[in-house]
Amino acid sequence: MRGLHASVASLAGTGLDVIMDHCLVEPAWADELTAAFAGLDVLRVGVTCPLAVVEERERSRGDRTLGWASARFDVIHRYLPYDLTVDTSRDDPSGCAEAVAAELARRFRSSNGPTVE
Repeated sequence: MRGLHASVASLAGTGLDVIMDHCLVEPAWADELTAAFAGLDVLRVGVTCPLAVVEERERSRGDRTLGWASARFDVIHRYLPYDLTVDTSRDDPSGCAEAVAAELARRFRSSNGPTVE
C-alpha cells in the first residue's frame, strides 16, 4: 500500500488531477496516505450507502467475493475524515459526481486552482 500511496501522491505532486478509489481497511493505510499527501490539496470523499444496499450490489454483480462488504462495513470509513460524503443509495452516479464537482468549484472559486466544469 505504501507504494500505491507514494505513486499516486507523486502524480498529484506533478500537478496532475488524480482520482483515487481506495478502501482503507487498516489504520496504517490511512496514516500512510495522509503522510504521502501532506502538502497537497486533497478532497476526501466518502462514498457510502446502507449495508443492505452494499450486500445486494455485491450479490447482483456476480464477480464479488460474498461477505467482503459486510466484513469490512464497520471499518471502511473509520480511519479517515471526509471533506464530503455522498450516499449512492440516495443519489445516482450523476448526482454524486455533481456534488463532488460543486465542492471542487467551491474550493477553487477564490483561488487560481483548476477550473471545474
